[in-house]
Amino acid sequence: MSVRWPTMVARRRFTTKELSLRTWPDFVRLFSQGNGWDHCWCLAYQGGSRSNARRAERSVVNRATKLRLVEHGRAHGILVYAGAEPVGWCQFGPYDELPVTDDSATSEERLPCEDGSERLWRITCFVTHKDWRGQGVAEAALRAVLAAIRRRGGGRVEAHPFPHSAPAPRNPEIEAALAELVRRHGPKAPEVRAAWVQRVGPVVYEGGKPLLVDEVVDGVGPVSALCRWWAPALHTGTVAMFEREGFRAVATVPPPGRRRTLARTGADDIRRFGPTRVVMEKTV
Repeated sequence: MSVRWPTMVARRRFTTKELSLRTWPDFVRLFSQGNGWDHCWCLAYQGGSRSNARRAERSVVNRATKLRLVEHGRAHGILVYAGAEPVGWCQFGPYDELPVTDDSATSEERLPCEDGSERLWRITCFVTHKDWRGQGVAEAALRAVLAAIRRRGGGRVEAHPFPHSAPAPRNPEIEAALAELVRRHGPKAPEVRAAWVQRVGPVVYEGGKPLLVDEVVDGVGPVSALCRWWAPALHTGTVAMFEREGFRAVATVPPPGRRRTLARTGADDIRRFGPTRVVMEKTV
């Protein structure tokens, strides 16, 4: 069984609504509060703008595209509310509505193709307002998504979450060595960048803090799990969250292995060392 992240805050009671023209203003409010994912408008898995334009410019294009999809019944999702305030979101839809998975092999290459015996669905994205993290928003959204799929006749539901583990201890030896490199060469020196992320045994450290750790997930075996909360990577949800709703792991997706840039970010380190995206399924 995969390691479950301990619940630190009592779960709160939330309400949910499906995305529609009626709830569109709430969706706009949630995606207009200066969060790092606002510019996406949850279009990454529907071919949203990935140009080199500034985020503000891409946001204008993506918002208009998302509204057109809602108007034509081609965008599905659940909004989560704390009182009257939208605080979370989960995107779902049939396979043909969410054709983009990631830069690795597609699900159709790993799993049996649709044969007409059951409808195929995907759950792709979760977002939670930063003030409401760790309080059960994503779990409430997931349960509402499964209920919405059942109302539409059900079928096989697929998701691609990351495993998440309790953090390992910090590594004081790496921290001390990095401090010495910074003292000798400066914080932006190539020597510091080269040593910033290191693997020691089963743990990958970023600046001496644990970032990834080897774990085992039932159904697929050893994986590389995130052991520090890194919100952009976890927009697909966590394995444990889906396990609690009866999903089972059936395959893994290798990291895309994109080329790293000189201006290394947490995302580059994630791709370099390879957290494992797990394909999970449930029939509803």
